[in-house]
Amino acid sequence: QSVTSGRREERESNERAKAMSAAANLSNAVVNLGAIKEKDRRNLETLLDSVRGNKALVLDQHLTGPLGLIAEVSLLKGHGVDKIFHLQPVLNTDCASLVYMLRPKIKLVKMVVNNIQQHLKDGRNVQYVVCFVPRRTMLCEKIFEEEGVYKRVMIAEYPMDIIPFDSDLLSMELLDDYRECRLDGDRTSLYYVARCLMKMQQLYGVFPQIKGKGVLAKQVCDMIQLMRKEVGTEMAAITPEIDMLVIIDRDVDLVTPMLTMLTYEGLVDELYGIKNSSVELDYDLVTPPGQDGSKSPPQPGRKVKFPLNNNDKLYGEIRNMNFSSVGVMLNKRAKAIEQYYETRHEAKTVTQIRDFMKKLGQVQGEHNALRVHAAISETIFKYTKQPEFHKQLEAEQSLVAGTEQETTYLEQCIYQKHPLAKVLRLLCLHSLTCGGIKAKTLDFLKTEIVQTYGFETLFTLDNLEKLGVLRRQEGRNVFPLLRKALRLTVEDVNEAAPNDTAYVYSGYAPITTRLVEAAIQPGGWRAIEEAMRLLPGPTFEVEQTLAQGIAYTPPAALLFSSSYSLQPLSSTVSTPGGSVSASTPMLPSVPAMASNPTVALASAAAASAGQLPPAGTGAQADASRSAVVMVLYLGGMTFTELAALRFISRCEANRCDVIAATTKLTNGSTLVESWMEHLPQSPLMATPAPAAATGAPSPCASPVPVPAQAQASPRTPPSSGKQ
Repeated sequence: QSVTSGRREERESNERAKAMSAAANLSNAVVNLGAIKEKDRRNLETLLDSVRGNKALVLDQHLTGPLGLIAEVSLLKGHGVDKIFHLQPVLNTDCASLVYMLRPKIKLVKMVVNNIQQHLKDGRNVQYVVCFVPRRTMLCEKIFEEEGVYKRVMIAEYPMDIIPFDSDLLSMELLDDYRECRLDGDRTSLYYVARCLMKMQQLYGVFPQIKGKGVLAKQVCDMIQLMRKEVGTEMAAITPEIDMLVIIDRDVDLVTPMLTMLTYEGLVDELYGIKNSSVELDYDLVTPPGQDGSKSPPQPGRKVKFPLNNNDKLYGEIRNMNFSSVGVMLNKRAKAIEQYYETRHEAKTVTQIRDFMKKLGQVQGEHNALRVHAAISETIFKYTKQPEFHKQLEAEQSLVAGTEQETTYLEQCIYQKHPLAKVLRLLCLHSLTCGGIKAKTLDFLKTEIVQTYGFETLFTLDNLEKLGVLRRQEGRNVFPLLRKALRLTVEDVNEAAPNDTAYVYSGYAPITTRLVEAAIQPGGWRAIEEAMRLLPGPTFEVEQTLAQGIAYTPPAALLFSSSYSLQPLSSTVSTPGGSVSASTPMLPSVPAMASNPTVALASAAAASAGQLPPAGTGAQADASRSAVVMVLYLGGMTFTELAALRFISRCEANRCDVIAATTKLTNGSTLVESWMEHLPQSPLMATPAPAAATGAPSPCASPVPVPAQAQASPRTPPSSGKQ
């Protein structure tokens, strides 16, 4: 039995090691993002070497994926890690040294305490090292003291605060940070963000410009400046590699996450769920029988992780495309691979055969990737061809376009008991785009949801009202004004060869990406002042002072995008839209041009009025390089917003390289689910669930059919007119 248990333990440890996904290639990054990874690797090596001899690594499940992007399994084994476990209330192992890595959460700390107490009862002598990620807290240490095990553990911290997911993407992977800040009143995550930005300034130099929108963004900016004062002259004097930091609060644009993503990467996330740059797929799909050298039969129930990053060239080409154009690209790539295979018949000489074999391994890898993405695309295609998907998409696009405000489709989803996350996304989208919902209609919808999904949803609906994403209709609706001022909807968008960020939603441009487009143009956000006033939270621009002796010349692309090119920021004054520079003239909002939908005409008007210096005059600028702009989303970023930022970076006219950073990669369902309240079920009230309700329906599954006589609910809506 002990031998069998040992083999099972070793097999499970190997599977956890394989679950640590392959990291992306960072060599093509516009700045050396590998420096972040290398610093975290050195810190991890120091931590592991502090424990002598062989040891077992016990990981918080949420940290397995992020840690795999920093350190491969060979590095861990090279520093004495024999086995890898996931943190559980009960841990059976014969290892003499255990290194725990976990987030500073009370629930997780109590699991560690249970492990220690269990080992003490068994009479085992184990060395414990508890490492908190990204930092230790007094509250967690207090739990060890109260449980009487504080003297038995060595407590450390591992500052893995931000992780390079790709050559242009950084994520902190903070779970529920938006909920913690907005619902629970816990602003700890903002401190993590500020500390992370200070770390980046030490690696890449001080951010010369910081722009931001939103309450949380302003708090992070204030923390950064306070930390700089505390550091003083200790910060390294490095020439800035990042020219501008743009911080955007998720509160500024809650409409975008509620929409169904239409890029390939977005739909993969909607259907499969992308976690830490990988997705779980069937083993037989990723590794066909016999390919891995084994003769084992097919394993239909087994799942494996498939990495999704720039290492896969095919994925790099299709990830940001609108899904309607993906099929053409896959077909083109399949023909190219087939043509290469056909060249083997033409290889007659030794040199020709050698050239063919030299590329064979690479082409076979591309062939395998093509097979996987073709299978994924087939699943997505079946999903997008369902009538229910078209109804949902039509309802969403009608709401953002302002052509329909009725709740008919939403009511049908409730009656057919669609997944609650889908219903709440539609409900929030109605409220956000229509300026709220009429009181009588809102009460009716809330009653229907509670009666259909259970009384527990009362607490979830209350959370939505606290967040402001669900409210009664009163006052004016600002969304139509934003739609016009920022040109959010674009008719006849070219999805195959896009010329506007609106292609990611087949005609709708995310508000946040319109703000980024404006921030990097001449005039900056002053050119869209009226739109900025309509958005929630303060607007701010900060010019940070560089250390003496640093020779920094701003790129020409950003020279006149901020007020510092005119005159220094002297003070700030409050406006209905937030805080703006008192020494900076604010420009009136003007219609947008098609070539640059947000600010092109406004910038021209400002220059002609003498409020902006003409290009090529005034302050010195470096016209030989593109600007490097980092855009940080607080509260989560969707894959469609990421695709839109990459589109902005690809546009030659912008002369700008964008690095996306976020507290978490999210979508509408995961965001709404983080707002839900999950009540613990009393054992006295627990009843066996019917077979049809044992789990949430698959996104690809058709809704439960409703008989014709049941299509109309016995609870009649208050009105059938528009909201």
